[in-house]
Amino acid sequence: MFWPSSRRVYEHYERASSREHSETEISQGLNEFEGALLDNELFPPCDLLILGCGSGRETIALAKHGFRVKGVDIIPRLVEEAKAYATRHQLPATFECQDITQLRLAPNSHDCALFTLWLYEQVPSRVLRIQALGTLRTILRPKGRVIFHFHLSLPTPEERELFYLLLGLAWITWGNRQYQVGDRPVIPIGFTHPFASVEEVKAECHEAGFDEVRIRLFEGGWGGYVVATVGSMNPPRSWPKSSKKHGSSSKSGCGSSATPCSPRGETPKLHERQG
Repeated sequence: MFWPSSRRVYEHYERASSREHSETEISQGLNEFEGALLDNELFPPCDLLILGCGSGRETIALAKHGFRVKGVDIIPRLVEEAKAYATRHQLPATFECQDITQLRLAPNSHDCALFTLWLYEQVPSRVLRIQALGTLRTILRPKGRVIFHFHLSLPTPEERELFYLLLGLAWITWGNRQYQVGDRPVIPIGFTHPFASVEEVKAECHEAGFDEVRIRLFEGGWGGYVVATVGSMNPPRSWPKSSKKHGSSSKSGCGSSATPCSPRGETPKLHERQG
């Protein structure tokens, strides 16, 4: 029900991948959303885990900023291209091919885990999202943090009607019973779950075992990002103080037709909510 098969995902990105494409993408560096995190939430040196690293754009850029970085992705070809680039340029970045909902990493091995832009809401089902967060909680050290972006969007009346229809069919036919109201397909192979409220986002983090959840909303209230931690932590830097440029990317940022960013295409102002 709107969820792409793993084979379709593999085939799509394997076809789209090439060394030339990867080199071009990596050279673009961090986009404005990621640059804002670097200014305000990410503090090197530390052991940083990048989830959904692809061919390494974010991972490579953060390694250049002094982080010890590990990137994981489910697409083998992308992981190999990222490894090759890091080796050629002698960067402190390693890569592994893993499913982010079934990570096999040592406990207490990382200080921070970062989902690449909008990836968290593309994990298909609340069950798998909480499972991924719960696994990350064991991988993080004390006071370790997980960071992810999200969209806010109330389901339309049509989406609610479709939800009850599909869920009823699922119970009759033993189909997908984890479908949620608001789940949306993204052509050709994607899926996204914009959240109806910040309370829904917080609930998933708390259910996964995170003690503190801090949310910073974009101006206009259309989305934001989460910083969830196992224990108390130092307050963040004020938002934003740096005007330095970090580069941009069209893969995950405002050039993506699948996941819209700021309506004006600029770095949004944020409003903090603690929970």
